[in-house]
Amino acid sequence: MVSLKDITYPSLVLGIERIYPGPENALNTDIIWQIKEDGSNIGIYLDDYNNSWIRLRNIIIANQKMQSVYKNTEESKIIENFLKVMREKGNEYVVFAELCTKGKSPTGAAIHESTHVLAFDIVDRKTGLFINPFDSIDLFENYNIPCVKTIGKCNLMDLKDLYSYRDTILAHARTFGECEGVVGKIMCKPYMIIDEENGTEKERNIIYIKEKFPEYKKSKQRPPRSERPRVEQPPVLWDSEIYGAIAKVDMDLSLEDFENLKIVMPKIVQYVKDECKKHKMSPPSNIIEYYNEYFKNKNEGENI
Repeated sequence: MVSLKDITYPSLVLGIERIYPGPENALNTDIIWQIKEDGSNIGIYLDDYNNSWIRLRNIIIANQKMQSVYKNTEESKIIENFLKVMREKGNEYVVFAELCTKGKSPTGAAIHESTHVLAFDIVDRKTGLFINPFDSIDLFENYNIPCVKTIGKCNLMDLKDLYSYRDTILAHARTFGECEGVVGKIMCKPYMIIDEENGTEKERNIIYIKEKFPEYKKSKQRPPRSERPRVEQPPVLWDSEIYGAIAKVDMDLSLEDFENLKIVMPKIVQYVKDECKKHKMSPPSNIIEYYNEYFKNKNEGENI
């Protein structure tokens, strides 16, 4: 049995072009495309006593605030029942899902009328690997678990055709309402990666890519004060990823600590740095403005 601390959701590659060692890894293999909902990534599992819990980032047990938000949703009982039935059948699963809280979403892509959960992946704790996304979809449908929408499947042999299909899928995603874009799940042979959080090796069997609408691939970075030649820097991290990092901090901290700048800002800076490291991008110089905007939207959302 793989320890829960070793089960984390993989980083999403920001576009086909950024796949390592090259985008050719997305050719001649099945890819499933799903709507990228704008919420908070949680992992749901059972403890030894059949109690369900949620995890965040590298925190095995989320704080009481987030546990309460999740357990007050209609979907929590459905997912708990599913995990118990799977355990009775000899399976130990972790369900990954988007926790969409009422109000404006972390990146501002959506306004949720209610707090709800949408499942999107399952990890088999016996192997530590994600089960085939097609099988996950079947399980979600068979057990009436609300899940993200699947809007396309492909297996292409030419990069030009793949980029064209990606653009078509993004255009199609807009017809489904408020969302960030799409997630592509690329089936591949198991391979090893180095976990940047703790330096340990992990096995993966799916490459995850995130394709966003152009309006979410932007930055509020201030222009340089001088026109002097500057050393070439990586592009600034997208606004949507920065707001996502702030949302993770929001989940990790109590309301009191999240309002305390001395506590919250160092964590936000570190989480943004982590995202920059993953995506080979640079942090903005005005992170406090993102925090203020997120805090304002959060308060407005709570009053909807």
